[in-house]
Order: sequence, then structure tokens, then C-alpha cells
Amino acid sequence: MRRFFVIALAVFSLGGECEPREQTCATATECLEPYGGYGRCVQDHCAFLDVRCPSSYRWDDAAGSARRNRCVPEEILPDAGATLDAL
Repeated sequence: MRRFFVIALAVFSLGGECEPREQTCATATECLEPYGGYGRCVQDHCAFLDVRCPSSYRWDDAAGSARRNRCVPEEILPDAGATLDAL
């Protein structure tokens, strides 16, 4: 039992944080918020509303390491320049 504990402790201490597996999307219906709302599928990855971003969208944590939790640039949104009311 002690050997199992030592091995488990070593694995957890070496592993650090686990990164979520990258997930892609084709439509907004694949980008479901936990409370039931939908995000947007932007360049094959889900993005969700975030008023702290200039574009009002932030990629989620499964968007791959280059995009994970970063603001979606305004210029790549399919309807760049549209107001949120129009979306």
C-alpha cells in the first residue's frame, strides 16, 4: 500500500496541471454553456460571451493551447462590426 501511495504522489507532483483536450466545432449548437446558452463557433473552436474582450467573445479552455481563454480578435468574427443586439 505504501508503494502505491509513493507512486501516486510522484505521478501527481510531476504531472502539474492537466490541459483540457482540444475540441473543435462546426456550428454554434456544439458550443453549449453550462447554464444552457450557446456560444459561437469561430474558426472551428467555441467562443463564449465575455464583456471584458473587445470583440465580446473569448475562446474556451478547449480551444487549443494557442487560443485557450484568449479574446477572439474582432477582425476574425464572421460578422465583425455588428452589435451584440444584431447577433
